[in-house]
Amino acid sequence: MINAYTSQGMDFSSSARMAEELIESGSTLPKAIDLVPGDVLYKVVPEGKMPGQYSAFFATKDEISSLKKMSYDQISDRIGIPLESQQTLRFDIVEVVATKPVTVFESIIAPTVQNGYRQPGGGVQTLITNRRDFTAPIVIGKLP
Repeated sequence: MINAYTSQGMDFSSSARMAEELIESGSTLPKAIDLVPGDVLYKVVPEGKMPGQYSAFFATKDEISSLKKMSYDQISDRIGIPLESQQTLRFDIVEVVATKPVTVFESIIAPTVQNGYRQPGGGVQTLITNRRDFTAPIVIGKLP
């Protein structure tokens, strides 16, 4: 994961800090997954909001499909949506498409605690270390 950041020109110290933050977001160590051009990843965001250009947290189609029968609160808890992002009634599903061969990382989302509010996590996150290897996000659906 550090190599993924340093290959973008980031210094080692910054690369290690970024990798550490992503590793700590999971309850399992990230596993490298190789994608090919055309592979699609998805992200759940508050309705009407697009992910930031450096947002690393995405998911596979199977993970998004597993959320479709869940309530808003169940989705928030499974994927660890921060409290400040839970101010809408629905979520948008956005997709990004790999534009070249790229390595991403997959781990189980760790439990979180924010202002005393506990979320169990447990969803599968796919971590993108270089969003420039993907198309701009577009909205493709809504949850719940």
